[in-house]
Amino acid sequence: ETKERLDDALNATKAELDGGYIVGGGLSIIKATKDLSDPNWIKATMFAPLKTLLENSSVDVDEVFGDMIHEIQQDIGFNAQNGKKENLLDAGIIDPTNVTKSSLQKWQFSLRNNYEKSRHSNTTCPLCGRDCMSYM
Repeated sequence: ETKERLDDALNATKAELDGGYIVGGGLSIIKATKDLSDPNWIKATMFAPLKTLLENSSVDVDEVFGDMIHEIQQDIGFNAQNGKKENLLDAGIIDPTNVTKSSLQKWQFSLRNNYEKSRHSNTTCPLCGRDCMSYM
């Protein structure tokens, strides 16, 4: 049974990597959102997994996240495993493109559904406390 689980995990990993890979650690999401003009709360929801990763690493989230946002460099990001800023690609921190794409598509679907449900009501954004729906 253990061998079968290992084989399944290996095959799943190979299938995902066949679609290519991107730099992990949230760096690709930061790069992708750099020039977006969407409301800040949309970016905040996209950055939530990265912030959770930083929180779990016991670092100053605001400082490290701020550095990543304002000092975007080619493949340089925060390695949560060793707590250092380094080239994530060289460190082997990658995400399969298919997995990231699928996650973003699910996030987009969820965001659209929540927007449709709440666009006729006066709701406030849980991230900033303002009526962010008026910006959409």
